[in-house]
Amino acid sequence: MRLLLLFLFCFASTHGQDSVSLKQTKYIGLAADTFWGADAYSNLYYSTNNTLFKKGDNGMYQFKSLQLSEISSVDILNPLEVTVFYKQFNTAVILDNNLNQITSINFNTINQFKNVSFATTGTRHQLWIFNTDLQQIELFNYQTQTFKNVGLPIKEKVIDLKSNYNFCCELTEHTIYKYNVYC
Repeated sequence: MRLLLLFLFCFASTHGQDSVSLKQTKYIGLAADTFWGADAYSNLYYSTNNTLFKKGDNGMYQFKSLQLSEISSVDILNPLEVTVFYKQFNTAVILDNNLNQITSINFNTINQFKNVSFATTGTRHQLWIFNTDLQQIELFNYQTQTFKNVGLPIKEKVIDLKSNYNFCCELTEHTIYKYNVYC
């Protein structure tokens, strides 16, 4: 029996992994301060001098807010509602597919003041936010201006926040926490 287990272990360790090779198929030269990513329609999102650009087959679009400073994050999960977050001003801006402003959420001026360090796209009219004061993740409905606590407070420093509508992953120094909208 031990011999069989040893044979299976040796066979699995040598044949269990497939090799992966990468091949460059396309090179795109881009002069940008920050590259935010590409959406499902192969549009490229990048920023230069705090101006967000969208470059694709349908042309080039740009968004710049003169009132807000440096862009902290851009969430292109839904190309029809791009979320741009400005951490220094505690503000999230929702843009349409042509980078026109749909709405702006200033967390300093809403009824329940929140210090937000991350904001990403959630389900319809909602944002996943990380409330710095309470050290927890929340869902914010920007149409009804209501909050829903989703997670418990954590003691670790949060490095990043990513979502795919119903789920949100929070990266800390030692752990990745996963939340869902139905908690």
